[in-house]
Amino acid sequence: MSVKFVFDDLLTIRDVDVIILQVNCLCTNAQGLSKAIATKYPWANIYSKRRAESHTNLAVLEDRGEPGSIRFFKSPKPLQPDIVCFLSQWDFGTTDQIVRKIPPYTDIRLNRIIWFKQCLEQLKELHIKFVALPDHIGCGVDGGDWTTYFEIIEKFAKANDINFVIVRPSFAHKWI
Repeated sequence: MSVKFVFDDLLTIRDVDVIILQVNCLCTNAQGLSKAIATKYPWANIYSKRRAESHTNLAVLEDRGEPGSIRFFKSPKPLQPDIVCFLSQWDFGTTDQIVRKIPPYTDIRLNRIIWFKQCLEQLKELHIKFVALPDHIGCGVDGGDWTTYFEIIEKFAKANDINFVIVRPSFAHKWI
């Protein structure tokens, strides 16, 4: 379908079925945009569902996410969008700064792109029409290349019956 850019507040956007955000598979504490979403929509805080290993920001093995999967959170209010977490990175931060190197996955840029594509494919199963996502998803503190991510989103939108609204915060709307 289509991809369009808007200046708006991702946390209060209307007329979309879901808000997508990229999350990691290992942490127990939300940061950045994930923290803002967790504050606004506590029912969608994927990190709070994970138990920590001995007071660290690392989830116990059985609570860790699976890269390339999505987690759907249904909104308790009918006029609020649902939240879909893309588990498209293994650890937090950029792939250049990761020092934890926790097995069994290798958190490199190529894998993050593969996992992002796998997450997009799973959107089709949700039968949604309108998706909002943050401008530069997977980039910024995550270190991805926006040109690559945008091309993936645009190609996916053209091949599927899903409309993407890429939300750029205005000066009045700061998420992190």
